[in-house]
Amino acid sequence: MDAILDNLSWDSELAFTVMYKISKAVNSTLDLQLVLDRIISETTSHFSAEAGSVMLLEQDGYLRIKAARGLSEEIVRNTKTALGEGIAGWVAQSGESLLLDGKIQDSGKFRNLVRRSDEILSSLCVPLKLKDRVIGVLMIRRQGPTNFTRFHVDLLSMISDQIALAIENATLFEKEHERSEELKRLNTELTREKLKIETILSSMADGVVVMEPQGEIILLNRAGARILGGIPGKDLPGDFKSIFPEIPFDNLRFNVFDEKRRYKGEFARIVDGEENHFQVVCSAMMKEGKEPEGIVMVLRNITELKRVDRMKTEFVSMVSHELRTPLTSIQGFSELMIHRTFTDERRKRYLGIILEDATRLMRLINELLNLSKLESGRMTFNWEPVQIGEMIPRILEGFKEQAERHHIDFICPEEPPLLTLDRDMFSIVMVNLVSNALKYSPEGGSIEVKVNTNNHYVRVEVSDQGIGIPQDKLDKVFDKFYRVDSSLTRETGGTGLGLATVKYIIKGFGGKIWVESELGKGSSFKFTLPLEKD
Repeated sequence: MDAILDNLSWDSELAFTVMYKISKAVNSTLDLQLVLDRIISETTSHFSAEAGSVMLLEQDGYLRIKAARGLSEEIVRNTKTALGEGIAGWVAQSGESLLLDGKIQDSGKFRNLVRRSDEILSSLCVPLKLKDRVIGVLMIRRQGPTNFTRFHVDLLSMISDQIALAIENATLFEKEHERSEELKRLNTELTREKLKIETILSSMADGVVVMEPQGEIILLNRAGARILGGIPGKDLPGDFKSIFPEIPFDNLRFNVFDEKRRYKGEFARIVDGEENHFQVVCSAMMKEGKEPEGIVMVLRNITELKRVDRMKTEFVSMVSHELRTPLTSIQGFSELMIHRTFTDERRKRYLGIILEDATRLMRLINELLNLSKLESGRMTFNWEPVQIGEMIPRILEGFKEQAERHHIDFICPEEPPLLTLDRDMFSIVMVNLVSNALKYSPEGGSIEVKVNTNNHYVRVEVSDQGIGIPQDKLDKVFDKFYRVDSSLTRETGGTGLGLATVKYIIKGFGGKIWVESELGKGSSFKFTLPLEKD
């Protein structure tokens, strides 16, 4: 009786110790492999087993060793057991525990047993169950003098429950970790895509405005904010109608939502003190097969296109007048001289007219070609030292016959230094500016050419007392083909290329040119030339 009580006491102490160790191993980490290694180590140690293993059932239907003690690496690596085969396969298939003494031979119960050379006194194999589903087996064996008992079977079954719990916890943790990593990846991708879209929107030259179906603006990019005078993402303007009074919102909405088509329009607005023209293209913002969620509007600055269109119109107008008139004269007098006989005096006069008009055409063509080269940077400058204090008076001498009603003064307080310029190009600049001053001073008056020098540049001014230029036209006088609209400009003619040519030459010299004028009181064209050419 005392012996029985001693055994019961020993068994209870063993069970408590083993379960405490196993429970501690299970709760120490969520790393499944680490948990299995600790469990098989504690189990084989407390059960005095020479070898043990945990085999898990994988998706292909085979049991494979996931943790082992006392087995060779080759056995652990190569063991692959099908359900129903061997002891582990039978336990996994039946779901029953086995207590075996000695070696077991093949029989109707066990198939394809593994042949072992070592002595096996006793072995245990219990199923690992998770919610009545077998997910693997736990096996231990000993060669010592004492066999395993039913107590050991029950205790190992309790351990198998702990293993199954560890597997479930680790699996749940792994799934949760994978889901968390997937969410992080998705969030990273979404963030990356968001940043990409924001970068694209912010770098676009066109304005992008997104609004609710009723016109509440919810997003606009940097270019759109600049047009509206706001800051992207901050203090968004509210109602579309108040921000874009030039665009009929009801008509826009009808086209986009009811007619299912894009709305196109144009409007003008002052931006940075200048009039800008914008093209508007609006379309519905929607997902495929769903109702529209809003409106996307793209604002494109077409000011330059408008300017080019105006230049085309002015070019056609110039060509129709400046080219047709001399060509008509050349054609008419040429036909007369072919079909009729004239005196030498009349023939010489007609040839003179033809030569004059041909020269005029050639001059116009050369102006166009030179301006094209200057604009594209293909014009070659012949750089040389030039003393403009000596050159300008010689240029002004050539205007004496044209300036009968004018008084031309050259004012140069001190001798300017030598400048590195193209002599012919500088002559073109001065001839154009003085010609303009004479042309737009029909009542005569004083024309002053002033030269001043400071530490960085030489400034030249050509001033007249003529008709002047309206303030809203000052920024356009240097455009190609542009001429201030007045009765005087219509009478005097001209191509509108002179000041454009002057602008590009001064720019090529590294200088700047501008005009100051007051309507009815005259104009002053001023330009600077650097003392040292870059």
